[in-house]
Amino acid sequence: MDKKQQVGFIGLGAMGSLMATHLLSNGIEVHVYDIQSTLCNGIAEKGGIVHPHPKSVAEHSMVIICMLPNPSVVRSVILGENGVLEGVKRESVVIDMGTVGPSVEIECAERLQEKGAHLIDAPVGKGVWAAGSGELTILAGGDKEIIASVEDILNMLGEKIIYCGPLGSGQVVKLSNNLASCVNMAALSELYVLAQKNGIDIDVIQEALNGTAADSWHLHNSLPRVKQDEFSPGFKTKLAHKDLELVVGLGEELGIDLPVSSNALSWYNNAIDKGYEDLDWSALAKAALEKVESKSVK
Repeated sequence: MDKKQQVGFIGLGAMGSLMATHLLSNGIEVHVYDIQSTLCNGIAEKGGIVHPHPKSVAEHSMVIICMLPNPSVVRSVILGENGVLEGVKRESVVIDMGTVGPSVEIECAERLQEKGAHLIDAPVGKGVWAAGSGELTILAGGDKEIIASVEDILNMLGEKIIYCGPLGSGQVVKLSNNLASCVNMAALSELYVLAQKNGIDIDVIQEALNGTAADSWHLHNSLPRVKQDEFSPGFKTKLAHKDLELVVGLGEELGIDLPVSSNALSWYNNAIDKGYEDLDWSALAKAALEKVESKSVK
């Protein structure tokens, strides 16, 4: 690796800002863009070089990382006016690390290939705490040789890289993970309502389920938040909602019925309707109880 390798980073939200900062701390020259200038300023104070648009980032970087919230933003950033495609150099590698589904990755990759550039999908697992310490799990999809060419950067950001298959496979594996976790949070929300309406303390539920087939991360991390009425965002409800929508949408594209995911999505819709989109996804249980109680009042 060059002593001062140049890497572009587009998307400086909760995860992206920490990942970009971690690259800077590893001696990488980081060129950044975000639609929110205040986020760019924060990285600039740490040594990042701010650019006016994604095109300029691509002109100054052979590796461009995108950490963006949804498929439409990815499409705009890569293919839109002043986008990455307009500034990308031959043999550059775009690494899309957000959770956006496989279709947009394939679309963008085809357009980038016309310029002799490459794209791999590499969505991440764990969360904000791992983004700043380089301990993410990276789910990589795409050409193995291209992935190997940026492995030094991926290894800075993640402690584990899992090769998932051809382009888009990383997205499918990530959505599979989020299907399981989002549905589990919805199931625990129903459990919470059932327990509360029967006067059962959540501590009893936790003790009873601990170590059984019903045990889960959410049981030990999300339900305590509900009991404490503490919903500062770890993983925002609106992001879980987006991911589950992507799961249901992928099923529709493939002609696969996903009734569990579709039904779980209704609880996320309910939490969004309650105005809890920026709260932690454990607020799903709070919204579920409120929905039941509002019906009983009527």
